[in-house]
This record gives sequence, structure tokens and C-alpha cells, in this order.
Amino acid sequence: MAAASCRRFSLLSKLPLEIQTLIWHAALPDDDGPALLPYRKGCWQPRHLAILDEGYDAATGDNVHMDFRLDLLDKAHVTVTLTSVDREARRVALFWMRRNIKASEVRLREGHLSSVFARSFDSSRDTLFIEADKLNDFYCEPYDRLFEPDLADLMVSSGPTVTRLAVPEPVFRSEG
Repeated sequence: MAAASCRRFSLLSKLPLEIQTLIWHAALPDDDGPALLPYRKGCWQPRHLAILDEGYDAATGDNVHMDFRLDLLDKAHVTVTLTSVDREARRVALFWMRRNIKASEVRLREGHLSSVFARSFDSSRDTLFIEADKLNDFYCEPYDRLFEPDLADLMVSSGPTVTRLAVPEPVFRSEG
């Protein structure tokens, strides 16, 4: 059976290039799907508001907002095996990556035949995962940051910047 499937697959190269390209496009997903990226300390950062920014208050004069900077998180890794089939499949897969994922880097994973693409956190579909032992860090970090010299004595606003959070199930079952 393995020989039959290999023989059938080898016929693909005999098809016109346009049809091969359509087949490779059909083999790709619509998008890379949501990612679960781990929280790490240091992402809570102050941002000085400009006059046109929402929340700017000319009366206070401070106009500092505490944001959770998603761009400081580790990158989401997307594996695309199509990149290792042949030159034409790789061309189609790389085009797909540039168009759909806006990958920031491409690298070949050691010992694997597929390319691994890294992309930034996408707040419209990705989720921030907070490990149980880092939940306190996530909660306290923006408040602790207020006592650092650059923010001392300033009025700092904050608001929800992360809309999707995941925590381990035992966190819900634990007391406190």
C-alpha cells in the first residue's frame, strides 16, 4: 500500500504547474489557529498618553496608562510541514505565511522536516496562559510597578488590555 500511495503522489509533478499550485493551496489551512502563550514578568509597562489618545485628561497633567504589552511576550510558533515537500510547495507555503500570519521569523527546526514560523500574539484570537505559580505576579506586577521611581507620585490609569486568559484548573479548585 505504501508503494501505491507513493506512485500516486509522484503523478502530481506531471500536472500543470497551475494545478499543482491549487493543490498546495488547498492543503493549507485557512489560518494557523489560536495560540496559547505563557505569561512572563515584565510585560506591564507604562505608556504616556498623547492628546488624541482615549483617556487623556488635560486636567491631571500626568496622563500615564499602564498597559500589558503583548508584543513583549514570546512568539507563537507555527509549524508548516508543506514547506519541506518540494520547492513549489515551499513557495506556496511561504506566500501563505506572509499573507495570513505575518510571521516575523522563519527557521528550520532541528531534526524536523518542517519549517517553524514565529508570530506575535494576536489579541483577537490568542490566549494568555498564566501558570498557577505566576498568577500572583500577573496580578501584582502593575501595582508594584507604580512604586518605581519613574512612576512615583503620578496618577496612572489602567484598563483591560488582555481579553483572553487561561489558568490551570487547580487554580479554580484551590482556596484563596
